[in-house]
Amino acid sequence: TGIGRYTGVKVATFEIGWHYYIYYDPNGGEGEPHTEIMSNGNLIGLGSTDIYKMEGFHIASWNTKADGTGTDYLPDQMVSDLAGPNEMITVYAQWNGDTYTVRFNANGGTGSMAPQTMALGTAAALNANVFTRTGYSFAGWSTQEFEDEPGTDYADKAEVLDLCKWNGESIMLYARWKAHTYTIKFNANGGTGTMAEKKMTYSKFAVLTANAFTRKGYTFTGWNTRAD
Repeated sequence: TGIGRYTGVKVATFEIGWHYYIYYDPNGGEGEPHTEIMSNGNLIGLGSTDIYKMEGFHIASWNTKADGTGTDYLPDQMVSDLAGPNEMITVYAQWNGDTYTVRFNANGGTGSMAPQTMALGTAAALNANVFTRTGYSFAGWSTQEFEDEPGTDYADKAEVLDLCKWNGESIMLYARWKAHTYTIKFNANGGTGTMAEKKMTYSKFAVLTANAFTRKGYTFTGWNTRAD
């Protein structure tokens, strides 16, 4: 449309607004064809990721070429004037496989493990554990931090499938630890008698077996880790 202005000799006209069209090509996806009418000079957000669907995939971007070699735009990116008056521009959905992230928690251990990206719909092995804990052996992973909480357990390097349901989600796996056991042997150290060995568990307090040794002329005064 235009407006006129009388100058005494001529009437000059000029355009104050126009429209163009954006067609969103599903590029292999499913859904109703989607076209938007846009006004020049106005910022608008490009189509979001839910315009079209493809099982196991999500729209990562829109591109002016189907093979992704043209100009790339992010979903919901603010743009203006992508085409001229009454022109249509086509942008093609660019599909990426759905993924989720597995994060690893040492849960009392030490060390670091990077998050692991996994593809939805595809079975894959968890990264090997690299955490350590003094006095403990690694016993696998759990979806719960505390052993008395119900959760799902996974072995080291277990093959897993879809620990999350949706693209971009994440899940935390907590290390499970098994305390080492050790044996205490008792030495009469000049005395007489016998005493059975005692099994102990690392990090757990327990009472030492009462002394059963005797030594003529001596009173038992305690234990030491060295004979002298």
